Amino acid sequence: SCPAHVSRDRRGGGGRGGAMSVAKTIKSFVSCLEKDAHQRADAIFTPSALRQVFDASGLRLPSTQSWEDLIDRMNSENYIIKRHGVWKLQNSRYAQSSKWPTPPGGSQSSSARR
Repeated sequence: SCPAHVSRDRRGGGGRGGAMSVAKTIKSFVSCLEKDAHQRADAIFTPSALRQVFDASGLRLPSTQSWEDLIDRMNSENYIIKRHGVWKLQNSRYAQSSKWPTPPGGSQSSSARR
């Protein structure tokens, strides 16, 4: 579950004083991303939106991981994929219906929709 949605007091976001493992952090973060995607009916996240969801969750980075390490691992494990500078949450129910944005410098066709 997503700590920000479960607890009113986020001070203990990482668990009972101890740090979560990388795998548990990823699973908790993915749960938070799924809730956010559900609220927006969209599985596309900008890099800053990913960080905002993480920060709002009360989760903490494991001491062995940087933010980039965490995102790279989530990408390598196919939780999220990157295209045109944004990330898509792969297993969200909205992954299929979410449209990738037009790449910078790409043509805006009449079939492009938001």
